[in-house]
Amino acid sequence: MTPDNIVLNSAGSLSVAVFALLIGLLQVVFIWRKPQFMSWYGWSAAVSFSGMFYAIGVFVEYNTPAGSMNRFGGLLEYTAVICLIHFLYGFTFAYLGMDGKRYHAIAGTFHALVIIILWS
Repeated sequence: MTPDNIVLNSAGSLSVAVFALLIGLLQVVFIWRKPQFMSWYGWSAAVSFSGMFYAIGVFVEYNTPAGSMNRFGGLLEYTAVICLIHFLYGFTFAYLGMDGKRYHAIAGTFHALVIIILWS
């Protein structure tokens, strides 16, 4: 994929991916600076990284011809959405101070199975 072949409309998704990476890394720095909010910053970093993978998937899907790389981009998008759902619930539980162990055990297993089925 050369810069001449990049679809102009999808170039924004690459910049969104870079921005999400920077926000995710900033959240990781906040984890070290304020460990009392580790669960909040950890889940928000996971949400940022999920958004980054979604934006990368969009970029790859729209800039590659039909084939294995295009399929990889689509699978990456779906995986990012499934992870985003799980991470948003994790952040919500952490923010509200609720115990989400049962949710993570049940939904985490279900989400992992969906991702395994999706990629196989």
